[in-house]
Amino acid sequence: LRNAAAESRALSVVFPQDPVTLAVRQSFGAAMSDTIEVDSDAETLVFTGQVAAREALRQVHITASRRFSVSGQQAQVPVTVVNSSIHPVTVKVQLTGTTPTRLTSPPTESQTIEAGARVTVPIPVTVNGLGTVAATLTLLTDDGQPFGQSVPITITSTAYQTVARNIVWLAFALLVIMAANNVRTRRRR
Repeated sequence: LRNAAAESRALSVVFPQDPVTLAVRQSFGAAMSDTIEVDSDAETLVFTGQVAAREALRQVHITASRRFSVSGQQAQVPVTVVNSSIHPVTVKVQLTGTTPTRLTSPPTESQTIEAGARVTVPIPVTVNGLGTVAATLTLLTDDGQPFGQSVPITITSTAYQTVARNIVWLAFALLVIMAANNVRTRRRR
């Protein structure tokens, strides 16, 4: 029942004026009222409302590559949000790493996606260290409630920028050491 109520709330935020939303709210309201005498009738109403809510929320989903490669510590991951419904929606996208110390990303700003449209949302990420990090993309309602199917992704950080910077610094340090050694050798002669 808690899951059904969460889906109903998400539906109300994503599609506030949709007739399906109004019907789902009515079914949940009726199921919770004292007018229904049999628990099975209430369960049927809740189940029907939950199915309708899930179907409506499936019309808004994330499309993204399952693997991303970033060359530096800071990058942007492009994610497409698809709205197949007949209503505009306002959503946020959240990228969460399974290892929070390795991957951080704030939720995006609210994005309004028109009916039948696709919008690519750049998600800023910070990856600490080299290697692969598992993450999950989740749609959020405008008030921050998760909804829909989460999408698992993998982000691989090659950190070429960090490696290249370290090589340049090492080469500079060797140059300074060699120049100092050269000056010291000439003074001895």
